[in-house]
Amino acid sequence: MPSADLTSARRRALDPSAADICTAGKIDVKARETSRFWSRLVAKMIFAEAGIVVRLLYWPHLGISGRVRFFPGVRFFQVDRPALLRVTFRGANTIGHSTLFQGSGRIVFGKRSICGPHCVFGSNESIEIGDDVLIAGSVNIRDSNHLFDRTDIPIVAQGIRSAPVRIGDGAWLAQGASILQGVTVGDHAIVAAGAVVNRDVPRGAIVGGVPARVLRMRPGFEEYPAAEA
Repeated sequence: MPSADLTSARRRALDPSAADICTAGKIDVKARETSRFWSRLVAKMIFAEAGIVVRLLYWPHLGISGRVRFFPGVRFFQVDRPALLRVTFRGANTIGHSTLFQGSGRIVFGKRSICGPHCVFGSNESIEIGDDVLIAGSVNIRDSNHLFDRTDIPIVAQGIRSAPVRIGDGAWLAQGASILQGVTVGDHAIVAAGAVVNRDVPRGAIVGGVPARVLRMRPGFEEYPAAEA
């Protein structure tokens, strides 16, 4: 019985175009592999350059303990106040592209905590993010709010009020969520997409809405109130 190689040779002898097809296929595969190689290399160079740029431009604001991956467009903006904005990364963090850190306070990212693109962290006092926190894109966390009690002067001239914000270990803040001043989000809690959180979230709770309320509790946390009316 003829071998597979002999059969292929006979097929190519009878149909010369088969050899061309075989060769073209090999070239096509090689071209795809080469393209993937260069794409990966360029991506690594872009991310490496982004990290270098962040470290060079914003070094007074940074405290890094371990590996941190900065995507392009990450910015740090110092508000015109005496205190220096300081952002500490505990390690194994990823910061999505076009994310903004601003203010004059203190921001801490726990170990293995990551955020998606277009997030805003505004601190004039302190924002503390625990370990293993997942922050989706376009999330807004602020520890300050404008005063607006008076109507005889513009709001912009009335100053601000600040209170610390804390996000517990293992929490998940979904796309577009907003966390306001003075809020503590408990460990392993979930904040639904688009929610506006203006009060504390219990451990293991799933909250959503504007303003956010408890929808239900995650398994293992049923000892807390199941839901609010």
